[in-house]
Amino acid sequence: MRQRILLCVGLAFAAGLVPAGADDFDHGPVFSSLEENDLLVKTDRHYTQGIKLSYVGADGRVPDWLETLSEGFCPLGFEKRTDRWGLAVGQNIFTPSDITIPELQPDDRPYAGWLYLGFIWQRRGYTAEWLPTLESFELQLGIIGPESLAEQSQTWNTAFLDGDLFHDSHSVDKKPLVAEMKGGIALTCRWLELALSYVYRTPEFQEQGLDSVYGVLSVKFLF
Repeated sequence: MRQRILLCVGLAFAAGLVPAGADDFDHGPVFSSLEENDLLVKTDRHYTQGIKLSYVGADGRVPDWLETLSEGFCPLGFEKRTDRWGLAVGQNIFTPSDITIPELQPDDRPYAGWLYLGFIWQRRGYTAEWLPTLESFELQLGIIGPESLAEQSQTWNTAFLDGDLFHDSHSVDKKPLVAEMKGGIALTCRWLELALSYVYRTPEFQEQGLDSVYGVLSVKFLF
């Protein structure tokens, strides 16, 4: 079967207080492992599982071309003090509410898989009010369908939320606005950060009768 490659661009921007000592702008590298799974909250539907491994280098150690891009691209509402960059690899799996039915379910979310490689670029600094700020960009390039290897984790054939971009296929009617809430706890020491959180997301498409909920386990090693 022909591989289908999609390019996904994500932008995240956050501003807020950070722990004492975290604003010295000379942080070392960080290796992160992230597991998202709805079995942590005893459900098994919609966005059912995701894993992501990432490595972000030390502050100020970016390629010349990225430094040139950073100088020409103004930060959003803050004064930049440092840059860092890194790479990520991950896989996301989506299922309908009833995973005992291997066939396509027209009124539910199609089975889907997404295997990707990500490029991460982060900038930190202060706002005019001296509020420590993080700006994070991530560019993802990946594969959907059977080549995403999601079938090795779930017993089904894959389809897509928006249908196949190259051929006519099943899709669902997406909602234009989706809300998401997240809460949890974290434990941090000098070189390790552990976090466990709960995510609630409102329905993403018209036929979706239930909200999506899943747990997130995050482990970071600070060098």
